[in-house]
Amino acid sequence: PPLQRAWFAQLARQVQGNIDAHLDGMAKACSEPDQKILTDPTYRPMLAAEKTEAWKYGPEGTLTDYNTASPHGFDPAEVTQPVAVFHGAQDTIVAPDAGRTLARRLPNGEFHSLDPGGHLCVLTYWAELLDTLAAKTTQPRRDRS
Repeated sequence: PPLQRAWFAQLARQVQGNIDAHLDGMAKACSEPDQKILTDPTYRPMLAAEKTEAWKYGPEGTLTDYNTASPHGFDPAEVTQPVAVFHGAQDTIVAPDAGRTLARRLPNGEFHSLDPGGHLCVLTYWAELLDTLAAKTTQPRRDRS
C-alpha cells in the first residue's frame, strides 16, 4: 500500500541520514529492555551496522520482509515438526500475542515468553534459547563433511 511504502521510505532516509539519531529515536519509542540494548555500547555498533546494511538500497528489502512475515505463505497447521516460538514479553514492535497465536496454530508449537525481553531479546537471551533448543534435540547430528 502507498502509505506503508511512504513510511518505509521515511525510515530508509532516517537510517541513511543519521543512524545514531535513528537508533536514539527507536530507543525512546521501545520498551525498557530494548532501550537498554539500543543504548548499550556493546550492541550499538552492531545494530548500527545491521540497520545501515538493511536500508542501504532504500525501503524495498525491508518492506518485502515486512509484507511476507504474515501471512506466512504456508499453513502453520501443516508443520509437523516441533517448533519453539520465543517472544519478548515486553515487545512493543510485534505484540507477544502474535507469537502465542503462531505457537497455538502449530500442532507441535511451544511458546516461550522471555521476560524481561523486548523485540531485540535474542541478543540477551541467546544462551537460554540455544540451551532450550539443544535440550529438545533428540536426533543425533549428521556428519556434514
